[in-house]
Amino acid sequence: MLKRQMFCFFGLVFFAIGAIILGIFVFPTVHLFCHSEKDYKAQCAQIVHKLWKILVKYLEITNVLKVEYQKEIALIKNKIIVASHPSYVDILILIALVPNSLSIVKKSILNNFIMKNVVKSLYITNDKSVEDFLSQSQAALSEGFNIIIFPTGQRTDKNENIHIHKGAAKLAILTNTPIVPIKITTSDEFMPKNQSILNIGKHKVVFELKMQEEINISDFSDENERDFVRAMLQVGEAIDTLYARQVGLDKIMARIPADDIISQSMARRNWGVMPQSPKMKNDPECRALAGDAFTPVGIYPASLQRSKDFCDKIFFPLKEEDIIIAADGGYDTLKKLSLKPDILLGDFDS
Repeated sequence: MLKRQMFCFFGLVFFAIGAIILGIFVFPTVHLFCHSEKDYKAQCAQIVHKLWKILVKYLEITNVLKVEYQKEIALIKNKIIVASHPSYVDILILIALVPNSLSIVKKSILNNFIMKNVVKSLYITNDKSVEDFLSQSQAALSEGFNIIIFPTGQRTDKNENIHIHKGAAKLAILTNTPIVPIKITTSDEFMPKNQSILNIGKHKVVFELKMQEEINISDFSDENERDFVRAMLQVGEAIDTLYARQVGLDKIMARIPADDIISQSMARRNWGVMPQSPKMKNDPECRALAGDAFTPVGIYPASLQRSKDFCDKIFFPLKEEDIIIAADGGYDTLKKLSLKPDILLGDFDS
C-alpha cells in the first residue's frame, strides 16, 4: 500500500506541476495563435485531454488504479454527461476518456493557485446565476463541446442521502441536447470525501464506468409533455424556495460574508448551518456560521421555535376548517403525530 501511495503522490505532483505550466505558459501561448475563442478552447481542451490521459495511464501502470469502461464512452460528442461522483479523480478520468469536454466546477477552485488559470481558460464555475450558467453552457454546446455535470455537486459516500441539482435537466430542455448518464463505481474507497487524499484503498482500485440509456429530450415529442416537464421544473424551484424559507436558509445566507464562498456553498448544500454527514454534523468546527447552529425561520417567533413542544403549540388544537399540507418529508412528521394530511406536495425523494 505504501508503494502505491508513493506512486499516487508522484502522480499528484505531476498533475500540479502540469496544471501550473499549462495555466502560466502553455495556454497563453496557444491563445496568441488562435483566431477565435472557440479555437482557443478547443485547443486547450485537447491538450488537457491528452495530458490527463497520460496521467491515468501512469496510475494504471503503477497499479494505483484501473479503469474499465465501454468503448462507446470515448465516442460521446456534443452531449450533456451526468455522472455519479464517488472519488476525487472522477473528472480526471472522464476528461481523459472523452475528448472535447468541459466541466462545471466549484468557484472555490479559482482560489487554488494550481488550478485557477486552467479553470479560467476552460471551465464553467457553479457560483453563477441560473441564467448565466445556462447561457455559458448553451454556448459551449453550440461550439461542439460535451458538458460534464456531477448533479450531486460534490463527492458522495456510499450510504449518504444525496440531493440532485436540476441544472442538467434545465440545460437539456433549453438546448434540446441529449443527456448521457454515466455510473461510476469503485471497488474500494479512493480519495473519498472528508478523508486524506492519499486514502487510495489497500489494493489496486478498479473504476468501472457504465454508460446508461441516453435520455433524448426529442423523444418527448408531444409539446404538452415538454410543457409539463417545464412546469414541473418550475414547481420544483418553487418548492426549493419555500423550503429554503422554511429552514431559514435565506437568513443564514444573509449572515455569511459575501466573500466567504466556502461557507456560502456549505450552507446551500446542507440547507443550513450544519453538514448532514454523520461524520461531520457533530463537529463544532464544521459550520457555515460560528456559534449556535439554531436559525429562526421567520414564520414563527424565535422563542416559540426554541420550545421543545413547538409542534404541539403550532398544531393543536386543530380547528375543523384547518387544512393540513405535507411537503415531502413533512408527511413523516405528521405520521408521528398521528395526523392525516389533506394535501401532499413534493417530489418525494426524501
